[in-house]
Amino acid sequence: MIKSKNLWVYRGDIESDSGQTDQLPVSALMAKVLKNRGIKNTDDMMSFLHPDYSRLHNPFLLKDMEKAVDRILEGLAEKRKMTVYGDYDVDGITSTSILFMFLKENGGNIDYYIPDRIEEGYGLNIDAIKKLKDSGTEIIITVDTGIAAVNEAKFAKEIGIDLIITDHHECQSEIPDAYAVIDPKQKECSYPFKLLAGVGVTFKLIHGLAKKLKVEERIWKYIDIVAVGTVADVVSLVDENRVFVKKGFESIPNTWNVGLRALLKVSGYKGGAISTGLIGFGIAPRLNAAGRVGDASRGIELFITQDENMAASIAEELNEENRRRQEMEQTILEEALELIEKELDMKETKVIVIVSEKWHHGVIGIAASRIMEKFYRPAILLSIEDGVAKGSARSVAGFNIFEALCRSSQFLTKFGGHEMAAGLSMPAENIKDFRIFINEYANNIMDDETLIPKIYLDAHIKTEDINLDLASELALMEPYGVGNPQPLFSFEGEIGSIRPVGKDGTHLKISFTNSNKTINGIGFGMGDYSKYLNFGRKISAVIALEINEWNQVIEPQLVIKDLKYTEEDEITYNYYLSLYHLFQHMDIKQKDDFIDLNSKYKLSVEDLFDDRKTILLVHTKANLVKLMKEIKNHQNLFNKKPKVWYTNICGSKSEYDIVVNPIIGQIDFNGYEKVVLYDPLWSHSEYGLLKKKTDILYWVEKNYTIHQDELKILIPNRQDFAVLYRHIKLLESLNVYSAFIDSLLAECNKAADMNVFKILLCMDVFEELGLIRYKFENDIVFFHDISNQKVSLESSKVLQKMIQWSKHLEENQRGK
Repeated sequence: MIKSKNLWVYRGDIESDSGQTDQLPVSALMAKVLKNRGIKNTDDMMSFLHPDYSRLHNPFLLKDMEKAVDRILEGLAEKRKMTVYGDYDVDGITSTSILFMFLKENGGNIDYYIPDRIEEGYGLNIDAIKKLKDSGTEIIITVDTGIAAVNEAKFAKEIGIDLIITDHHECQSEIPDAYAVIDPKQKECSYPFKLLAGVGVTFKLIHGLAKKLKVEERIWKYIDIVAVGTVADVVSLVDENRVFVKKGFESIPNTWNVGLRALLKVSGYKGGAISTGLIGFGIAPRLNAAGRVGDASRGIELFITQDENMAASIAEELNEENRRRQEMEQTILEEALELIEKELDMKETKVIVIVSEKWHHGVIGIAASRIMEKFYRPAILLSIEDGVAKGSARSVAGFNIFEALCRSSQFLTKFGGHEMAAGLSMPAENIKDFRIFINEYANNIMDDETLIPKIYLDAHIKTEDINLDLASELALMEPYGVGNPQPLFSFEGEIGSIRPVGKDGTHLKISFTNSNKTINGIGFGMGDYSKYLNFGRKISAVIALEINEWNQVIEPQLVIKDLKYTEEDEITYNYYLSLYHLFQHMDIKQKDDFIDLNSKYKLSVEDLFDDRKTILLVHTKANLVKLMKEIKNHQNLFNKKPKVWYTNICGSKSEYDIVVNPIIGQIDFNGYEKVVLYDPLWSHSEYGLLKKKTDILYWVEKNYTIHQDELKILIPNRQDFAVLYRHIKLLESLNVYSAFIDSLLAECNKAADMNVFKILLCMDVFEELGLIRYKFENDIVFFHDISNQKVSLESSKVLQKMIQWSKHLEENQRGK
């Protein structure tokens, strides 16, 4: 069965808004996508789809901007030595570069300083401030750092340095006592956009300086470098960030900056449109490599030089450093995975904390991201040196790692960052207690869905919605990134054709046929799906809609991100599999142990959906489908969507649990305020056990007719057995000894009416009679020892149990 590992979450109603869109400048579906991002009126829509510099906010709305600008202009006029103090990542490198170039261009006595990642660590440090003071620096301007430098700011003030802090990181309880502090996240700052990257805050400072110098027209050339830093720092690409990135991407192909041109070349750029992927996976890693495994100042020298030969040389160095970084990262990743397997119980671990004395400080952040992605859990990697553990943390949506570190601060000596990523240090002896504490904290605030990867969908899209006009309209939302993800839609279609493509069949080429219209799609890295998808099958997909141009043909194309059964097929598959598991445990008895449920326990449909903690037991497919429809009709009554469990696969309890075909002896009813039988149990012998386990039992209906009707079609006939056996023999002749259950169903249903229950029941009969040996695991049937002997199907105890079960239900229905 095709099972998605992701939770599909709609940003709003599943269907497109049908409200008034005739006065909006976009289609109804586009309006829905924009509204999901909080963009609701015409002006905001046009601003988002067509960003320009006129949409930027006044830089002097930032707290302390006026004060900072006046001091820097005074320093420029008096030729005071100023030093830009940056960080060693891409955000810091780009921030330092643009401020240095702007001040230099305007006659400044300017220098820059980047701390060594290994020797000095992140942020301002007192030794560096001393060094800068001795070199004649009178004004230090931090970029992308400084908001946590309380002690360092105090020291700078004591020795007569004017410290101007520009930063974008979260503020801690105490703000440094600096000459000026510019950070939109300060509580006292009323700036309308709080999500600028460090380079964005730096550019606002440049904008403020340019306004007072009356040289605004000179600053837009820096926008390409601003775009690189903004994308690399993974901030939300909305509001001003969207303007920076959109305008920056337009200018990058013809950039004036020789260093950026050289970096594009070694990154494999051949011309054409710029994407966040090119920046995130091509440009940024090479710039980051400068500070991770070498000297970050090379990144700044790359941007500020006007010598093309020097730029080419530095770019090649960074390219080589990046290759080295990749090798180190892979080594750390492999060692980290070994430690996880050896030291952690992943079933009990919410936050991964692992440590080594061998890991390079500059690379563990990337490795932490890889670990987080693999296990979809917050990951903290620490490297110990001289008794101090320093490391990086990466988190998943819904778990604020910065807040978690704030709560764990008693173990830490230093930390900083934001919701999804952070840096930290602590004495090595605190690691064990820190790991226990942060996992206990995570246990208390995470819900069951926090650690399930999520795909966020904008709407359900139908075949008739898909055309070039819509694809072109959606393309206006580029560039995509955090805060402005590519619009994704759920889609259902019947498979017209399917095949693996690309080297080694890595990718999936698929066409969907709906309403006499064919839509082509591609699933990158999804080639294996071709093994168990069949022509004519209806399937659900998560898709992005793009424009494909090939052989002078331009057409809309579905880019497939995820696949699974349709909701109807998923229910059907899980239902019959759960019934098969129940049948294996069932003890069929003729004795009627039915307990008398008097009328006061009878519930109406509306009574099902009150606010009591409920477990509801349902047994027939028809009633399961009916119940799911009732839930959709009454979804406004639920704070959380009810959870559906099958047979004994019942996980952590929620406010409203539905168990399909339960094995009564394996269900824990403690903690529920209401136990509801939606329809009768399959065997009356379990009523007594149910009554012993709970005294808060309610029921909806007692009718066994549906049970009888469903069971009759589940008893296999001779043709069912023959069709399945012939197909297995065919596979054996081809030296194939396993098959996806989907494939067996597809082949057998060409000549018989089969489902998962009947397939597995037939296999049990075959095994009992010595015709075959098999096991069923992860939706695959493995078989061997196939015999050609003649047998009597009627002698099978498994088959007789099925027949007896059917008779038992008939007798119960007659009241025996």
